[in-house]
Amino acid sequence: DDLEKSSDGSPVTALSECFGPLIPQGVFTYFGCGRQVSSTHFDPNENIVCCISGTKRIWLYPPSDAPCLYPQPTADGSRAAAPPFQAFADLPEDLQATFANVAFAKGPIEVVLNA
Repeated sequence: DDLEKSSDGSPVTALSECFGPLIPQGVFTYFGCGRQVSSTHFDPNENIVCCISGTKRIWLYPPSDAPCLYPQPTADGSRAAAPPFQAFADLPEDLQATFANVAFAKGPIEVVLNA
């Protein structure tokens, strides 16, 4: 509550102009260690990514690729079954057959952050 009632010039006021109002669910922080791989997913809110040590690779797909990534029936639909960080041509034949629609995705764009 104190953050929402902060005076002008506070970081919250300044950042809300960039990212919009605070979300009622709170702020989420994720930490990872070497060789950690996240599943293919989308985040429903804005993100700030910070790489403190090493390298962070992110593959970004346009929203139009969502049907090609095999979205899963979760409450928010944010998870997909498509194998992460593998080009379709590099998948074994059995996975190419299982995830054939991945071949039609226009993405990804790869972003690499180095600390």
